[in-house]
Amino acid sequence: MAIDGGYLHNLVRELSDKAVGTRVDKVFVPSSEETVLLLRGVGFSGRLIISARNGASRVNFTENAPENPKSAPMFCMLLRKYIGGSKITEISQPNLERVFKIGFEARNELGDLIYPSLYVEMITGNSNIIFTDTDGKIIDCIRKSDIEKNTRMLQPGAKYTLPAGQNKLNILESTVTDALNAISKLSDRRLCDAILTAIDGISPLVARETAFMCSSNMDAVVSEIGEKQLKWALERLKQYLTSGEPYILYKQDGTPFDFSYMPIRQYGNGMKLQKAKSFSALLDNFYTKRDNSERMRHQSQDILKLLTTLSNRTARKINARKADLKKCEDKDKFRIYGE
Repeated sequence: MAIDGGYLHNLVRELSDKAVGTRVDKVFVPSSEETVLLLRGVGFSGRLIISARNGASRVNFTENAPENPKSAPMFCMLLRKYIGGSKITEISQPNLERVFKIGFEARNELGDLIYPSLYVEMITGNSNIIFTDTDGKIIDCIRKSDIEKNTRMLQPGAKYTLPAGQNKLNILESTVTDALNAISKLSDRRLCDAILTAIDGISPLVARETAFMCSSNMDAVVSEIGEKQLKWALERLKQYLTSGEPYILYKQDGTPFDFSYMPIRQYGNGMKLQKAKSFSALLDNFYTKRDNSERMRHQSQDILKLLTTLSNRTARKINARKADLKKCEDKDKFRIYGE
């Protein structure tokens, strides 16, 4: 699962309490899609990993930082120049967008205060890390836009703008009644689809769970649900968005399946639900296990490919030796003739 706006909203609240006011002691860029900041504060130190890997974009404290390359990439040198020794002044999220902002206070070569920022866009298929200056102009980013295409400009020197919104209702800035009215207009749609269409910042998983609070029938349409029941479910959703808790779902074999900021009951006994220590620790645990599983799968595929190649090569050699032996079946007769 990719992080949705609601999970990010809870994560921002948690990371702000720990990271704001700390200083960037070291900067590492272990890969072209990941950045690690070593933060130190009064009685606190931690490694903040910032990843824009498609399907695994995230920001969290980690105990399992990736191995660093021997020579630092250009993006790493750039960050070290601007934010090495800087203080984190802000961790925020614009509305309920899947955009994570880290604001810094640093000094340039002349000793003047500057306020650069890192934006992490956790958009499926278009994840990005964008570094901007005090005026909001892009200094560099890991994925640049095509200048010839009429798209949002993501190039050094361009003014940074947020990704286009989806024109959905932000339930944190609106009343539950407004959300109820927006969903009621989609009376002929499945309830989970209507919730996903109308409410901003939620994933299909959360939309299904909100609908499940109203009815165990996941195919129920909006017109079949009572207004009082739907209003109660939306109030619960708003509460989880404001002050949710980290939950992770495991398959029966122990493989991490999904995570959320609310307890997920829609799978019944098909999944194991477990509460995590923190939103950051959940992400670190989820993606570390998934990465290890993927790494194991790739390594096993490589070993299987090698064994298959060696097996086929050995089989060809055996067939060739058998053919040689067949040619030598009358060797004793020809030896006698020769003698």
